[in-house]
Amino acid sequence: MLSLAAAFLFAGVASAAHEFPFFAYRSFLPEHDAMRRFAEQADVNVVTLFPANTYNMLGTPYCAYPANWTWWGTIDEKAIDRQFDEVIAVNPRVKFICLVDLNTPYWMYRRLGPQGYDSFCGLSNALCSGKWRAETERYLRLFLAHVESRYAGRVLGYVLACGKTTEWMDVSDWWAAPDKTAKWDAWRKAKGLAPAPVPTPDRMRQASFDNFIRDPSRERDELDYAAFSNEIVAEAIVRFAAVAREVIPAERKLGVFFGYILQLWSGALTSYGHLGYEKVFASPDLDFFISPGSYFDRPMGAGTGFMGVHGTCRRYGKTWVHEIDHWMTGSKSPHASITPGASQMWKTEEEILAGLKRETGFAIVMGESLWCFDMWGGFFSTAAQMKTLARAKAIWSAEARRRTFVPDTALIVDPQSLLQINDLHRFTPRLYQRLRSELSRTGAAFEAYSFDDIGETDLSAVRLFIFPAAFLLTPERRARLEREVFKPGKTALFVYAPGISDGRTLDVARVRELTGAAFGAKGLGWSERNGCRIAYVAAYADVDMPLLRQVQTRAGVHFYADAGLPVATDGRLLSVHAAIGGRRTIRLPFRASRVTELWSDRIVAEDAAAFDFTFGSPDTAMFRVERAQSVPQERKDTDD
Repeated sequence: MLSLAAAFLFAGVASAAHEFPFFAYRSFLPEHDAMRRFAEQADVNVVTLFPANTYNMLGTPYCAYPANWTWWGTIDEKAIDRQFDEVIAVNPRVKFICLVDLNTPYWMYRRLGPQGYDSFCGLSNALCSGKWRAETERYLRLFLAHVESRYAGRVLGYVLACGKTTEWMDVSDWWAAPDKTAKWDAWRKAKGLAPAPVPTPDRMRQASFDNFIRDPSRERDELDYAAFSNEIVAEAIVRFAAVAREVIPAERKLGVFFGYILQLWSGALTSYGHLGYEKVFASPDLDFFISPGSYFDRPMGAGTGFMGVHGTCRRYGKTWVHEIDHWMTGSKSPHASITPGASQMWKTEEEILAGLKRETGFAIVMGESLWCFDMWGGFFSTAAQMKTLARAKAIWSAEARRRTFVPDTALIVDPQSLLQINDLHRFTPRLYQRLRSELSRTGAAFEAYSFDDIGETDLSAVRLFIFPAAFLLTPERRARLEREVFKPGKTALFVYAPGISDGRTLDVARVRELTGAAFGAKGLGWSERNGCRIAYVAAYADVDMPLLRQVQTRAGVHFYADAGLPVATDGRLLSVHAAIGGRRTIRLPFRASRVTELWSDRIVAEDAAAFDFTFGSPDTAMFRVERAQSVPQERKDTDD
C-alpha cells in the first residue's frame, strides 16, 4: 500500500508535454484485443482507463479489477498498476486518459452511515459532508500522486468522475440530509437572508404559473434552494480540480463530464445540479469537458451534438470530448434493456457506417477530441467499421483544427431562467432537448451559447438568436438584449413566456411589451424593435423544423442543404448527413476553388458556390471547402 506521505515524493516527476486534443478508445472492460485492433488498424494509441471502486447504474461493478480505494487514506497501487501495465503490454506506444473514481466506495458508505453519503445516489448531500469531502480529497491526492510516480510520461490527462453515472449528476431529488440542511442555513446567512427551512421535495415539484414558472414574490425560498443546490455541485468540481492541480503538472489536462443542459429531461434539468456550468467552465484548473452524443439525436436522419453549451466552453478557452457510445449490432451489456442509448441501436452495417461518419465527422468539424466507447465490448467489431474509423482518424489528424467560426444561427441557453422552473413539467424536454433536435435538421448551421455570452463573445455574424426559455429578464438582462441583440439586421425568436419575471414578480404583460404579441397568442407572430425582427411563438409544440426554417429564411440565414439534412461546419469543413439517399444540392456561402469529399478523398466540385452530391441510404459526407481567391482583373487578363 502507498501512504500519502510517500506518494507526494513522486508528485513532481517531470514529463514531456503532450498533444491535445485526442482521438481515443475506451471500454469499461479490459478489451485488450479491441485496443490492439484500434492501434494496429486505425492508429488509435490513446486509451481511456477507469480504475474504479464503485458500481454502475445497472448494479454491476464499473471495473473488472479489484477496487483500489481500500480504506481511509489507503490505496492498493497494485490494482491500479495492473490496469495500466496490461494495456502497455498490448500497445507499447499507448498514452492514457485516466478517470478518477471519486464516488463513495461501499466500505466508506457503511462507515459513514446512510445520511446522504452515497455520492452516486445523493451527490449534493455527500458534497456537504466535511468528513466525506476530506477523505475524498485525500484519496484524490493519493491516486494522482501514485499514477504520476509511475506513468507520468504516458498520461495525457485525468477525468474527475463522481455522482450518478460518474457525470456529476445529483439524484437527491431535492432531499436534504442534516449536513446539507446545515449548509443551506449557512448559505442563507452568508447572503444576509432570513432563516428558512429547506423546501420539501413536494414544494420543489410545483410552481405558481402554469405549474411551470415560480413567482419570486411568493416562492423565493424554492428559487434560492434551486440555486443553492446547483452551486454545491459546481463549487465542488472547482474545488476538486484545484486539489488535483496541487499534484499534477500544468501540462497534464484535467476534465469532467458536466454541463448537460441541452440533454437533461423532465425531473432532471434543474435538480441534477448542472446549471452552474459557467462557473465550472471558468475554472483555471480544468481544460476539457465530456459528454456522449445526444441520446435524442441518434437515429438515422437525426443531427448529433454536444450535451453542453459548446459556444460557452469555447469562450472560456476549453475543449470538448465527444463520446461515441452509440449502440450498434454486436454491442454487449449486462442489462441491455435499461442501458442508455440501447433503444436507438444502429441495426444494419449501412446505418453503423453512416452513424460513425456522422459522429466522428461532427467532432472533426468542431475541432474537438473524441473517444470510441466500447462499453462492455462488441462495438466497432467489423472490418468495415474499423476501416471507417481508420479513415476518421486520418482525417482528424490532418484536418481537425479549432477555427474561429460563428454560425449565423445562435441557440441561446439560459441557466438563470431554468432556476425559475418546476422541471417536472411536460414543457421541460421541449425547452432545449426537442428544439435542438428540430434545429439540427433545418439544413443550416448553428451553435449554442449562454445568455451571459451575449456581449462577451463576438456574435456579430449571428443573424438569428433563438431564446426558448428567457423567462427571467431583470432590468440589467433586458438592457443587454437592447444593446446587443435588438439591432438592425438581427432577428430574435422568443418562445412561451419571455421576460415574464423581472426577478421580483411575474407579469404576463411583459411578454407583449417585449414581443408585441400577447402571451398565448396563436401561431407565429412578428414585430420589430429598433430594427430587429422579433418573432414570438407561444406553444412549444409549434416549434418544429418547418417553423424554425421559416424563421431562419426571414432572418437571412444560409442553408447549406435542404430541409431534413443535418449539417455541421467550421467554415472550411462541412459534414452533411442523410437518412435517405439520392442526389442533393449543397450550397456554400461563398465560391470555392475546390471541394473535396474526405471520406472518399475525391474532388466533387471546382470553382463553384453550389454542387450536387449523391448520398447513399443512409450516408454522411464530409467536404473540405477551399475558398476561391479573388484575383484582380488586371492580373487575370495578363495570365490569360
